[in-house]
Amino acid sequence: MHLQRTGAGDATAGGSAGLPVLDQSTEFARVTPDDIVIEEEIGGAPGAGPTVAAPLDFPTVANTAVALVNRGFFGFDALDHLDQRNAGTGLFTNTQFSLEPPDQALCVGNGFVVESVNTAIAVFKTNGARIAGPTALNQFFALAPEVIRTPPVRFGDFTSDPRCYFDRATNRFFVILLQIDVDPATGNFTGPSHQLIAVSKTGDPTAGFNSSG
Repeated sequence: MHLQRTGAGDATAGGSAGLPVLDQSTEFARVTPDDIVIEEEIGGAPGAGPTVAAPLDFPTVANTAVALVNRGFFGFDALDHLDQRNAGTGLFTNTQFSLEPPDQALCVGNGFVVESVNTAIAVFKTNGARIAGPTALNQFFALAPEVIRTPPVRFGDFTSDPRCYFDRATNRFFVILLQIDVDPATGNFTGPSHQLIAVSKTGDPTAGFNSSG
């Protein structure tokens, strides 16, 4: 399988930071044991005063060598929502959902940067030049498209949580993806799920992958 060489809305997932913690499987607030301990330390036992004083204002943290505001930092524009929504060619054209927040995978090796955002993947050089993709991950793993929008609407494999790793010892790139079977007519999950793995054929991620998909 190959990434597409570069030429020229619908389902969302929620998330939150801080307390309470969001359970990603339900997206409802979930209180953890750590939350309870923190609340007890701040508020104390019922009827007692606080045992830990709450801060009156936010702390000011010094910049580090990787912060955006540091002089000399550089980077490049990688995949964004538009790229992931429009990824795919041929049968996979206009078959991507609009997804948020972004699941992101990133690995670097041999002068290549492989990035996946939600259900799209692309390859860059370290100077930011995109040299392959964006390709729909369902296309990359030879799965059914996420959704066929022309009537009758049909749903394909649900995919999520991409991971990427460059293994220096074997000089290979590894891409991992969650896949769940769905009812093609409704898009409802039908139960079986799989962990898909693709391994680059060489140390060049644009030269093709062997896949379990």
